[in-house]
Amino acid sequence: MTLDRSRYLFLLGFLLPAAASAQLVVDDTQTPEELVQNVLLGQGVTAFNIQFNSAAGNTVDEQAGSFSNGQNTFLGIPSGLLLATGDVNFATGPNDMGSGSEGGGNNGASDPDLAQASGFPLNDAAVLEFDFIPTGDSLKFDFIFASDEYPEFACSDYNDVFGFFLSGPGISGPFSNNAANIALIPGTTVPIAINTVNAGVAGSSGDAATCASADPNWTDNSIYYIANGDGYSAPQNVDPHYVQYDGYTSVITARAQVICGQTYHIKIAVADAGDTGYDSAVFLKEGSFASTTTVAPQLNAGMNVNDSTMFEGCGPIPFAFVRTGDTTYTDTVSITIGGTSTAGVDYYPAMPIELIYQPGDTLIEWPLTVPLDADGIETLIITITQNVICSGQTVQSVFTFYIAQPDPLEVVTTDINGSCGQTHILSPTVSGGIGDYRFNWSTGETTPTIMV
Repeated sequence: MTLDRSRYLFLLGFLLPAAASAQLVVDDTQTPEELVQNVLLGQGVTAFNIQFNSAAGNTVDEQAGSFSNGQNTFLGIPSGLLLATGDVNFATGPNDMGSGSEGGGNNGASDPDLAQASGFPLNDAAVLEFDFIPTGDSLKFDFIFASDEYPEFACSDYNDVFGFFLSGPGISGPFSNNAANIALIPGTTVPIAINTVNAGVAGSSGDAATCASADPNWTDNSIYYIANGDGYSAPQNVDPHYVQYDGYTSVITARAQVICGQTYHIKIAVADAGDTGYDSAVFLKEGSFASTTTVAPQLNAGMNVNDSTMFEGCGPIPFAFVRTGDTTYTDTVSITIGGTSTAGVDYYPAMPIELIYQPGDTLIEWPLTVPLDADGIETLIITITQNVICSGQTVQSVFTFYIAQPDPLEVVTTDINGSCGQTHILSPTVSGGIGDYRFNWSTGETTPTIMV
């Protein structure tokens, strides 16, 4: 058989751009100062005194960069700022390394606050910090923590760590300058790390007791973990839609109450623990570092909610608009709705276009029903416009929520080859789904296992 070379080259040229468009795109040409000003900052924040690894932030560094094309990958954040314990270009998929590293090698480079949060010796620290002045009375930004320490080193001494250390008026915490770490598991005071957010089982090089010492409820945190292959298995090792890291968190929002017009300091840091290998990274959503309005939409934790994601088929979902700060006056906020979801089809009732808070009001509830349908993941984007009294400025904040189908409930059993008269125990493994489930055997028994 002969190969038509011209046709082969044409097909190759046709296929390569499609593969490239599916990959995460990383840019390492901007300085840390440019990354903060041009990529990270959103509305209501003025930043200055930007530093990277205790030096002026005006020099390009391989551990800091920007990323884009996230909407065409499985990452969950379209674009933003990337900090890594190695070269940021390592993030580009597919995931074709079992436990990899690229660049970095800053052996001994640490940070006292990260070291305190981790409890282990650190290396390869990437530390971005700056002062900022908010025009609102709250701060928020969206992030993902990713690591190639997953899944093997979950519950081990190789507990790669990151933190968002906020200090300033009204902030009280155990770190430098009374800083508090706001990189927390939603609804808790537990910092996010390899040993607190993982698949809910110890890795092959770990011990469950190590994770339990970090957080007694560590197995419950698996709802915030996304497995991304092992570097050797399809589709992750061949499909460029996947990033390089073996595991990462879902999109989580860091939040804090601040005083408008006052000066604050934040340190955003990530480091390797115990060694200098197996890179970890923090993805920060573009434009999400913002001083938001005093009114913010919020999803209350429950079986039908995972941070900013609502699962179809369960409801009504306890959606609420929460007012913070000074509540002694009447306040009116305007609401604009966008995204790919449709009111009356993907959710109901329709969102309000205006909210009026009377003096003392802090909460307006708006329960949503999200019916199960055949669509893929959809977005509900809520833009709130408010005149912030303390700063005298009109502040606009954008909040993105997701509507998704829960993973199907799967039950796996092991075949038993037995002889008549023998006794065996059936122990099915259950995964997927959301919320509680129960067993109902044909015998009427309801226990997780059954002897037959």
